Amino acid sequence: MDASESARQVEDIIRRHLDRLVSQYKNQPGFAFTETITKRLLKVDALTFTLKAMIDEQQEALQKERHLSQSRKFSDLCLIISVVPALGAIEARTYFQGNYLGFLENQVRSLGAFFGQDNIAHWVLCSDGNALGVHLTIIPGTQNGLFVFAQDMLSDKEKAGIGLV
Repeated sequence: MDASESARQVEDIIRRHLDRLVSQYKNQPGFAFTETITKRLLKVDALTFTLKAMIDEQQEALQKERHLSQSRKFSDLCLIISVVPALGAIEARTYFQGNYLGFLENQVRSLGAFFGQDNIAHWVLCSDGNALGVHLTIIPGTQNGLFVFAQDMLSDKEKAGIGLV
């Protein structure tokens, strides 16, 4: 599969994931603000960065069997992209070493961004070399937005700490 075909496949998975997310949460309080972030993720600059980072890192992550990431701070969005060489959520979670939220915190800090102030989105591309899947966390820069966590990436302790269990 060439790079443009891979990019089309990844973009299709991203768009379907965002459609599911909007459908699932559209009636939840605060989702109207969070939905602006989902739309922002599809704008050319953010989507181009996302696809390029995912495609660029996928082969190396598979070859080296390690978690790779890229991040970028736009004026209205901090975007973090991770690629892990695993398809199943349980196996993919191990690449965050039980500290998914700690990983996010380090990435946000390295961008010079702040929780509660900056909109943050984190895509996780999971790949075993044959199939792909994505997970998404959205942390709005305001308490008025709905937080959406890639729950499959969170440890049980992290879920308990943020009230998801």
